[in-house]
Amino acid sequence: MEVHSMNMKRISSGQHHSFWHGVNHLAVFPGLIGAFSCIRIGSAPWDTDGPMHGHYAFDIFTFGVYWCLLISAVTIRIWWNHDRFRTVLGLRLFSAITAFVGLYQMISAQSTVWTSTFDWEAYNALTTDMMSFCTSSPYPELNVSAVWEYILVLGILGTILSFWPEVHFFDSIESEEE
Repeated sequence: MEVHSMNMKRISSGQHHSFWHGVNHLAVFPGLIGAFSCIRIGSAPWDTDGPMHGHYAFDIFTFGVYWCLLISAVTIRIWWNHDRFRTVLGLRLFSAITAFVGLYQMISAQSTVWTSTFDWEAYNALTTDMMSFCTSSPYPELNVSAVWEYILVLGILGTILSFWPEVHFFDSIESEEE
């Protein structure tokens, strides 16, 4: 919400088109859904309730990527004319695109395993012996999916962390304007 508020100030003061106000408002919803799902996923461990855990994880990842892409577009529009900030914008866009590619590849890998005939009961039964479950690979495609999941998470985190310099940059711009 703080990023939303900060962007609203810059959109208004920069006299940007109302379209950017709409995109900034639109970015709030996927962010809130993803954040709420981060809280809820703790109540659905993957080894006891795989489908619900997967639902929350999908919400976190999908809406997280939507948020990354939307908020990147808004901040690029706001800050593009500030040369000192272009490197951060490039890193933010790279992180958002990395998250998108990670999401797409993760879903592609998972869709080869988690079909309509996938037996969740049998899969969950494998987790009773966690040592065996973690050292064997009954579904090697899920290992590939896990790698893409890490890339996805790094992309989302990279986008979030890219706001740190923006907050300091925004504060310095405000003090220069005074």
